[in-house]
Amino acid sequence: MYPELNHFKQMKKEYDSDIAHAQKKWQQLHKQKEWASNEYEELLNAYGVRNSKITMDDLTEAKNKYLFAMEKERNAMEQLDDLKENRDDRLSEYLKT
Repeated sequence: MYPELNHFKQMKKEYDSDIAHAQKKWQQLHKQKEWASNEYEELLNAYGVRNSKITMDDLTEAKNKYLFAMEKERNAMEQLDDLKENRDDRLSEYLKT
C-alpha cells in the first residue's frame, strides 16, 4: 500500500479515538450540569416555602456549582468541536495527495 494511505488511516484512527474520548468527557460533564441544575431548582423551590431552612447562601452555592458545571460542559463541547474540525482539515489535506 501507499505510505500516505497508511498514514491517513493511522491519523484517522487517532482522531476518532480522541473524539470518542472527548465525547465521553462531554457526556459526563453534561450529566453533572443536569444534576447541578436539578439541585438548584429544588433549592429554589424549597426557598419559597414557609419556614424553609434554605438560606440565600445555600442558593448562591448551588447556583455557582451549576454555573461552574455549565462552563466546564461548554469548554468540553468547544474542545470536541475543535477536534472534529482539525480532523476534517488534516484528513482533507491527505485526500488531495
